[in-house]
Amino acid sequence: MDNNKPSIIKKRPLWLEIFAFFAGLLVFSVLVIVWNTYKNNSNAVLSLSDDLMGKVTEIVVFKTGNYMEPAATVTRFTASIPSILENGIIGNDDLENYSIKVLKYYKQYAMFNFGDEKGNFVMLKKMTDGTIATKIINRNNDPVTVTWKYRNVVGKVIKNEVLPYDNYDPRLRPWYIGAKKTGDAYWTDPYVFFTDKKIGVSASYPVFSKNKDFLGVIGIDIDLDLISKFLKKLRIGKTGAVILINNSDQIFAYRDVSKIIRKDGDKFRPVNVNEFEEEWIKQAVLNHKKSNVDKFNYKFNGKKYIASLSKISESFGNDWKIVVVVPEDDFLGPLRKTNKLTVGFAFMILLFGVVIATMISKRVSRPIMYLTENIRKLGQGDLDVKLDVGSQMETAQLALAFNKMSDDLTLHIQELKKSTAKNERFKTELDIAAKLQRSLLPVESPDIKNFDIAGTSIPALEVGGDYYGYINFSENELGVGIGDAAGKGLGAAMFVASCRAANMAISMKTQDLPTILEITNNLLVKDAENNYMFVTFFASILHSKERAITYSNAGHNPPILIRSDSQKIEELTEGGIVMGIFKDSQYEAVKIQLEVGDLLFYFTDGVIEAKSPENEFFGKEYLIKLLKENMEKSASEILSLIKSEVFKFTDIAEQFDDVTMIVVKVV
Repeated sequence: MDNNKPSIIKKRPLWLEIFAFFAGLLVFSVLVIVWNTYKNNSNAVLSLSDDLMGKVTEIVVFKTGNYMEPAATVTRFTASIPSILENGIIGNDDLENYSIKVLKYYKQYAMFNFGDEKGNFVMLKKMTDGTIATKIINRNNDPVTVTWKYRNVVGKVIKNEVLPYDNYDPRLRPWYIGAKKTGDAYWTDPYVFFTDKKIGVSASYPVFSKNKDFLGVIGIDIDLDLISKFLKKLRIGKTGAVILINNSDQIFAYRDVSKIIRKDGDKFRPVNVNEFEEEWIKQAVLNHKKSNVDKFNYKFNGKKYIASLSKISESFGNDWKIVVVVPEDDFLGPLRKTNKLTVGFAFMILLFGVVIATMISKRVSRPIMYLTENIRKLGQGDLDVKLDVGSQMETAQLALAFNKMSDDLTLHIQELKKSTAKNERFKTELDIAAKLQRSLLPVESPDIKNFDIAGTSIPALEVGGDYYGYINFSENELGVGIGDAAGKGLGAAMFVASCRAANMAISMKTQDLPTILEITNNLLVKDAENNYMFVTFFASILHSKERAITYSNAGHNPPILIRSDSQKIEELTEGGIVMGIFKDSQYEAVKIQLEVGDLLFYFTDGVIEAKSPENEFFGKEYLIKLLKENMEKSASEILSLIKSEVFKFTDIAEQFDDVTMIVVKVV
């Protein structure tokens, strides 16, 4: 614990914790509700805004289509009238009367134009007062004449005016050239009318004779100013806007016409998007070009915008687009105001909740603090402390339980004192047994010619059921034994100690391994009659002069012999059954010749049955692999390596069985 922390952090009153819990829960609940409500409402509003922008686009497309498409129909129809240009356009009263009716019927038409291959030109222009003026360029005369004919509102000619030739040639105009080239309906790019300084566009159609000879072109100039006026009335949110652009990024319709016309010298032209004063709208087009996405959000000067781009009908022969841009605040602004009011009301409720939480927390904590104080006294040894039962049912039950605990604790302490004395005696005796068992194990490795030997035993509990040891029969004969009693702990330790004592006593009279095992077995059978114990044992004698081993295996894990020349594996299995079960069991001994470099490994099952935290066994295959890989090392190095690998394998898992090993290397 960090002693430098402020005391309020180390020792918090219970009422404060209860208060903090309830207040935190209230704050969390309010924030989640407000945030979730705002998010859901925002998503709903933005979804509706997307629908609204889609509807606006549909309306503009519909309006623009209705505004523009009749011009193509009219020019095509007019071009199909028999002898429309075959009779010539100069002095053709029927042609003029027909054109006047068309101009009056369609408010968006500004001019009706007729041009032929000779350069003759007739233009009927709708004036600002609703009257019609006709311009006639007659190239049949020499010199060329230019005549203006003015009519009143009922169509009567009230004035004729001859003006100087102004070099206008219809054959050089885009509407004429385009229709002649395509042989079909043609739409020009938007441009600014010379006289009215309004943005318009021309629709034209070629005229052919009955013999399919090209005669000229019929054109209609459409005033796009009415579309801009329509966009001015169109409302998308508070400040949303719509612009119409062509494939050259020229803006030809916007709610403020003055911002989309620019003067270059003595001419006027539509403004390009890159020149547009309304930067926030310009950014929408630029973002579209970068992402090539038709519906998107973007941010400009710290504000968020929603934008969409849609194509207008391609029947106009041009790649025109509608750009709809709306500040996100136009849709979410009212929602944010509502959200602020919601937050305000929520925090008023929160403040009220905090007051209630304070009252409840103190009321709840008071009896607990009373109980805590008396528990502290009880912990300090005052077993006579008792609580006032009181009148509340819950606190009364708590007080009764505490008082009973105090009485039970007094009784338990008295009993604990008695049992503690017994446990102390048992622990002392167990320590003595552990020391005795350790004293029975070899203190150091034996020194015998031609053999390098190392051994160890690690009990799973304080005392274990494994045993290993050495007996010096002579200067050239060393007895090496390893055993494992059933189970572990004190009982197994005592049984294996009996086995060792019997082996030691009998070995003083004979070196015959079968005899030693048979006598030891009969002695152990008597000891095991009532406790169902038995022991596995491997007895061997190393012969230093011959470099040989004589062994007898009484049901023990067969030691592993690895030959140095071929790394062939042999298991020493000959002998008999485990000791301590059947009286007069018979055992056999086998003698094996050893070579320099051969390796013998004695072990108990605690080695190969060691478990990892994932319940996997260490296993004999892995043991043999390690032995083969390290045969060149000394006996003590090999022993240390195997021991390290076993305990690294088990990691944090509890040691399940005693682990005993002997390494014998022929040198």
